[in-house]
Amino acid sequence: MVKGWKDFTVPITIEAVTIETLPIDVKTQTLGTVKIDVAAQTLGQLNVNITASAITLNVNVAASAVTLNIKTAVGEHVDTDIVSSITLGIDIKAQTVGNIAINIAAQTLAQLNVNIAASAITLNVNIAAQAVDINVNIAASAVTLNVNIAAQAANVNIDFKAQSISVKLVPDWGAINATDIDLEGTVSTSSGTAATAINYTVPTGKTLLIYDFSVTMWSKDTGVLGILYNQSSDLILFRIGSLRGAHIAFAKPKRLSSDQILHVDVVQNSGASEYVSAHAGGILI
Repeated sequence: MVKGWKDFTVPITIEAVTIETLPIDVKTQTLGTVKIDVAAQTLGQLNVNITASAITLNVNVAASAVTLNIKTAVGEHVDTDIVSSITLGIDIKAQTVGNIAINIAAQTLAQLNVNIAASAITLNVNIAAQAVDINVNIAASAVTLNVNIAAQAANVNIDFKAQSISVKLVPDWGAINATDIDLEGTVSTSSGTAATAINYTVPTGKTLLIYDFSVTMWSKDTGVLGILYNQSSDLILFRIGSLRGAHIAFAKPKRLSSDQILHVDVVQNSGASEYVSAHAGGILI
């Protein structure tokens, strides 16, 4: 009496012009590898429905045109290597998605729409192309967007719409990041004789941008002149003068490069010796 059969392999060869429906129902606790090789000019529809707690599904599609819809549940992993022209619809619903690596190499990519809704997410995008348009619309209570663009020519259009947001200019960021600098000096000078109130050397590896400049007499209402001077290049950057004192904020900052020497010279015409103060404010970058 035969009680059972050993494991066996059944080769199946199907030769036909058209196969309407080929149902395959496999129920087992463990299924090692199922290889399906379909070669045909036209394949109407191939439905694969896999329900498991954990599974690895490798799909290799090479065709002139194909539509591949993939829907995964929590705990599943999908590797996709796609060559040719395809439409890939991916719907992932999970509490946590670790890393999704997508590498697209093509001469022309018409449109790539990415819609991400999550409480917290980090999105790293690296695009290398001759020409690319990126439209970014971010609506969130708090978001950090790091953008690094390396290209010969790039246009970045930014539209901020939010209840509270701050776009800071370079001098503001200098004050926030403690890279701002205030150079102050006072000197006693004889009437009609120039004296140096500020002598400063730009640190090695840094650039000094001067955004404002002022000069002030201490006691008398008389004429005073301040001269902003790059001694290293023998270049007068700016002159300012008036009665008792003067101040200016530069629309375009005055620049001194690494190791260059800044002099601020002052002249007063009170007819006697007087104290004169000078100030130059800027940032080091």
